Amino acid sequence: MTRQISRPLHALVKMLGSALAGIASATLLTTVSHPASAQGVYPDKPIRLIVPFAPGGTTDIVARQFGQRMSLALGQPVLIENRTGAGTMVGAEYVSKAAADGYTLLVGSPSVWMNPLLYKKATYKLSDLVPVSTMARAPFVLSVSPEMKISSFGDFIKYGKGNPGKLSYGILGVGGPSHLVGKLFEQTAGISALDVPYRGTAPVMTDLIGGRINFYFDSISTSLPMYRGDKIRIFAVTSEQRSPAAPDIPTFKELGYPKLVVDTIWGIFAPAKTPAAVIDRLSKAISQAAAADDLRAGMLGDGLVPKGSTSDEFAELIQADLNVWVQIVKPLNLQLD
Repeated sequence: MTRQISRPLHALVKMLGSALAGIASATLLTTVSHPASAQGVYPDKPIRLIVPFAPGGTTDIVARQFGQRMSLALGQPVLIENRTGAGTMVGAEYVSKAAADGYTLLVGSPSVWMNPLLYKKATYKLSDLVPVSTMARAPFVLSVSPEMKISSFGDFIKYGKGNPGKLSYGILGVGGPSHLVGKLFEQTAGISALDVPYRGTAPVMTDLIGGRINFYFDSISTSLPMYRGDKIRIFAVTSEQRSPAAPDIPTFKELGYPKLVVDTIWGIFAPAKTPAAVIDRLSKAISQAAAADDLRAGMLGDGLVPKGSTSDEFAELIQADLNVWVQIVKPLNLQLD
């Protein structure tokens, strides 16, 4: 069960608002202020991509697909290392304290840029990390356990309203995107459910299929194979329009929930003070990977949209995404520790 804490989240929104104003200028846009390293040509040894979630989830899958193609572009192995815990803070803290040489990188999603603003005791600051490039983005889907024996969205909502507190759902970290979308769903649908924390998508799916939890707001890419294999049900997607990868699944907007239009973003970060030349080399390699025909075909088929960017473009996207999440957070009165 999620721990209930001392301070309501709405009390943090004021802090969020003041913090957001300086993020792009003082925190995120630090990639151009450091001279290139004079030591050799980067890279001259393997690079580690730290994934702050367990293997098998969307973040892990995105990291491995990009890692393979980044290796080709950079001429060095790109190794995936999973460091889980504390809603991505374990992995993010590890990278924030690593040498700023471009050999230890973080694969991040909204939890990475939300946690330092939502948690008083966050183990790293946004200024400890530099955005390198975006990788991909995708909507969430409402995945439902087949053990519920419910075959329609309308029946699911009816059950939730008629059985307050009996539904449970998986979350990847308190205050993370899957949690916030779940809470927003509770509020907009008028139901009450128990949120259950997990370290990664794979264990959530195991419990969802087995009926130990009832639903999960998952990235579309990891739920689609289970859906196509009749192991779970998907009732709705959070995109503005239906996903080309699953045109049979309606949007929440179609179903009468226009507030549930939100997606998630993945990108790569480096430790602060990483040389600008290294950041530029990495961002170009990531963009090259995102443009690879085989990667694009596979990701688009799974509902993900791959896209690289410059460091500055990623920083601006993070700022915009923070603004979106703050608007979602404000009315929820969610409590964190």
